Amino acid sequence: MSHGVAAKLGKFSNKMAREKSLDIYRTLKKAPSKYCFGPKGKLQSVTFRDIEGLDIVVISNKQYKKLHPYEAPVFITAGKYLTVPDYLFGPLKYASETINIEQLEIDDKTNSHYQDTGEKLHAMVTGSCASITISAITVKFVEDMCNKYNTYNKFDRKPFDLLNREFRAEYDKRVANFLCGKGIKPKISWFKNKLERQETKGPWDRKTRKRMGCHKGKRGFAGTKKANKYGL
Repeated sequence: MSHGVAAKLGKFSNKMAREKSLDIYRTLKKAPSKYCFGPKGKLQSVTFRDIEGLDIVVISNKQYKKLHPYEAPVFITAGKYLTVPDYLFGPLKYASETINIEQLEIDDKTNSHYQDTGEKLHAMVTGSCASITISAITVKFVEDMCNKYNTYNKFDRKPFDLLNREFRAEYDKRVANFLCGKGIKPKISWFKNKLERQETKGPWDRKTRKRMGCHKGKRGFAGTKKANKYGL
């Protein structure tokens, strides 16, 4: 491995970003394909390609904040190319603000095909979090919902508000399985998970589980009150 790569990654001022990017480099033996530097040579982000079954993983020095389905910093964006019908954009974004669907800034061949024909072959679907695993769970959720509603007729049979509720509830359940120590459900065949495998059943003590919203009851994982205030 190159000491120069480790030195570059060590320029992250965000400790979590620095540790995660170095872990990827040392564990997976994969160097970033792209570095973004800001003023005075400050490292802003790095991009890894084709790791853990994901097409792209971006580690950012800046942390953003998310509330849904639980409060956490956001500095990882991980994704795959998927075919996403336009009619599902609303329910998918309603499911969580951490779901991102990029249709234009994709590979050149697909972008050129869209420009020539108007046909959208696929989009870059990413999940934003502080965990590659949860980002993979997010992408898998989008993949499964696109397969479930793969024709407009299936989508159009249900009232839009019920679809929104279904998508959000299903996403919450999947993240809850992970956060509450039940592993990844359903399993993700393409997710190799060499890097965070030890986290699959969650390093969550009782205090952390309570903070994350894990509890018994019919609803199960409830998510944060702030996130749900203007939601369902």
